[in-house]
Amino acid sequence: MKKLFHKVAIGLGLMGMVGAATWHYTWQKPTLIYDLNLEQDTQPILAIFASDSYWLDAGYDETQDKYRRMLKYGYVNDNPMYPNRLKFKVLRDKDLLIGFTAYYKTAPTVGKILFVAVQSNMRGKRYGETLMNTAIKELRKLGAKRIELTTRVSNTSAQKLYTRIGFKETARDDEYVHFAYTPA
Repeated sequence: MKKLFHKVAIGLGLMGMVGAATWHYTWQKPTLIYDLNLEQDTQPILAIFASDSYWLDAGYDETQDKYRRMLKYGYVNDNPMYPNRLKFKVLRDKDLLIGFTAYYKTAPTVGKILFVAVQSNMRGKRYGETLMNTAIKELRKLGAKRIELTTRVSNTSAQKLYTRIGFKETARDDEYVHFAYTPA
């Protein structure tokens, strides 16, 4: 009886280890967050803007000059009055850019997440959540006590993500939903 119990215990332990390893390698992707590298990241980010322009910018600039200036100079909404205000972080696996986020402070204690974007073939792996959490963490370091963002009414998957993280809807019109997050 003792031998049987011992074999069952070892078997269950091995099954648990295999299950944990499978879960880890299936769901826990490396979170490789980096500061923006203009040379390496500009073209992949511009490609995301081109493919997801409807979701990322209501006033999409087909020449993409606006986005180049935002990346290079840190302009918020292409406004040269405030250089280096818009901060970018990228999520990369080796040399492949998976996605990016951009955020800035609108007031001493208020931050805004302007962009969260993930390559279309990389969605559904919680990379958007990783980018959101990165932006929140960075804005909190900058002193933000409240973080805001806006998305389209039709972008229900993004709304689910924001709600899951803890954002609350603050306003809605025919086109946009506004959210705010107050970290604990």
